[in-house]
Amino acid sequence: TPPGELGKGVWGYWELGAWKPLGISGRQRARLRKEVLLAGEDWAYDPPRGEMRTKRKGNKVDCIAAEKRANTVELMKKMPQMLLDYKRLQLRLLVVCTGCRARGCRWPRGRRPGSRRTRVCRRRTTGPSAWSSLTRSMF
Repeated sequence: TPPGELGKGVWGYWELGAWKPLGISGRQRARLRKEVLLAGEDWAYDPPRGEMRTKRKGNKVDCIAAEKRANTVELMKKMPQMLLDYKRLQLRLLVVCTGCRARGCRWPRGRRPGSRRTRVCRRRTTGPSAWSSLTRSMF
């Protein structure tokens, strides 16, 4: 190799506004680098390495799945209160019975067509004592 050829640059150099490629081939340059590294020396011509990329690449689906899992954890913390609210709503629906002749019903039979099929009054089967125990156990 010509002396000082690597001093101009490992890949090439600019001379009078024109790019001049290196006088040795890439294969010879790689052989020289390998010999220097095997001898325990440092190859001074490597460019400084930049920082590693910390942001991971990935699909949007995976990010959405992680957000859903985090949202599920938050909702599970609220679950006891949500269940209590649901039970209170169900109790209100039982009190407003539709389409039957049970005592205390707001809607007598025939007032709303088809309402008997949608909700069945449970007052008939539970009775007043069972009704009060039901409300006590829910709250």
